Amino acid sequence: MTSKISRRQAIKVGGLAALGLAFSKPIISTIAPKPAFANYAGNGCTPGFWKNHTSTWPTQYNADPLFESVFTVPTAYAATLGSPKSLGDVLQLGGGCEQALGRHGVAALLNAVMLGATAFGISSAAVVSAVNNALATEDCVQIESTKDNLEGFNEQSCPLGGMIS
Repeated sequence: MTSKISRRQAIKVGGLAALGLAFSKPIISTIAPKPAFANYAGNGCTPGFWKNHTSTWPTQYNADPLFESVFTVPTAYAATLGSPKSLGDVLQLGGGCEQALGRHGVAALLNAVMLGATAFGISSAAVVSAVNNALATEDCVQIESTKDNLEGFNEQSCPLGGMIS
């Protein structure tokens, strides 16, 4: 004997399933290698662009200030990011973890100031805060995650290439 499900029961089960989905955490946000919330649809230039085109830097950074005068460098990273390293010096660094975040942090800062938060997608204050918070953890997983997010912003379409003579 087979049991029949009424239309009302089917709708009730379907509604409960939809309600359950509405309150569940999306899988993509837990497995995505880059933050699923990030929207990289603006303009941004890479660390390599800024390293090779210092003449296009925003005026407040023309003097190439020390990295630690803009960002907070924990003692653990003083040797790689601390004085006497300037923003330009940090763009020249190779390596991962804090050095990669340093490169992308400097590029993101220059992008945010030069292009503006609307075109770039994030403000200079948010860049500084994100870099400082990541470095403060002294955890390469957290640092790489922040670097990946900033890298997404930095690797958008660079509108400044046409300005170079």
